[in-house]
Amino acid sequence: MQLQVIEFFAGIGGVARALEGIGDIVSAYDINENAALVYRSNFDHPYSIQSIESLSADDLTSLNANTWWLSAPCQPFTRRGLQRDERDRRTAALRSLLQVIDQFPPTNVCLENVVGFEKSNMRSELVEVLTRNKFHWVELQICPTSWGIPNQRPRYYMLASQRKFQWVMEPSPQFATSNQLAPFLDTQVDNELGLAPDVVKKYIAGLNVVEQQSNVTNCFTSGYGKSMTKSGSYLCEPDGSIRRFSPMEVSKLLGFWGIHLDKEFVLPTNLTMRQQWKLLGNSVSVFVVRELLSRFASALNVGCGATHDVSRR
Repeated sequence: MQLQVIEFFAGIGGVARALEGIGDIVSAYDINENAALVYRSNFDHPYSIQSIESLSADDLTSLNANTWWLSAPCQPFTRRGLQRDERDRRTAALRSLLQVIDQFPPTNVCLENVVGFEKSNMRSELVEVLTRNKFHWVELQICPTSWGIPNQRPRYYMLASQRKFQWVMEPSPQFATSNQLAPFLDTQVDNELGLAPDVVKKYIAGLNVVEQQSNVTNCFTSGYGKSMTKSGSYLCEPDGSIRRFSPMEVSKLLGFWGIHLDKEFVLPTNLTMRQQWKLLGNSVSVFVVRELLSRFASALNVGCGATHDVSRR
């Protein structure tokens, strides 16, 4: 099966990037104009700045896509949030899509969210819809660090299809040979990234400081560059100075370019670094999504026995 995908909550195009050579994006949707600027700088397929709730069943079924990718807002489920789950207004878009899936199901549905979604009421609603429409699915929890990428980003994934398939995750891929940060770092960096000594002294107890030889960085969130702590890591240079990671370095750690894809990924210069960090923090690990979609497409083409088991990696 050649994956023909609608990319919902598309952001800057993590799924579109992951899908290169595996399938095609039929259309993409998001409401963030800055994200659209990045997306349209890298991809030429349709991208609409439009709320998910405004899309009708006719709008979506007319696209003739066989796969829907959902990276719904994670704030209702994140451990640092209020965990309001289905009571959070930000779940309205996901619930709207579930209603369409229930009436006019695509062949495949894929979803990514934070760890914790698997215990949510929204996940239960999703499973009810999939069960009614005779889907088969696999659920996984994967962190890129287990695949040799020095960046923590544990996420929940669901891959579902109306076609029976046998999921095989082994052997686990290894993308980085050294498992160290060095290959992901810029050779030249902007002086603006440096932290002043008084700032370091004030926040040092809460900073996650790593070195070029380190094999892990904290998850970079949308708050990086705004919140000093619990939003990502900082790099200690050989001279002892401490700096933020550049947006390009974060994009490399997420897999947008430079490691497994030859084509560069453009971050428009008319966006500030803070805007770029925010967009990247809301994106996906391209490394993980690309591997999952590749194996999913292969499994669908083989098409033997179904699985509903939760598998954690």
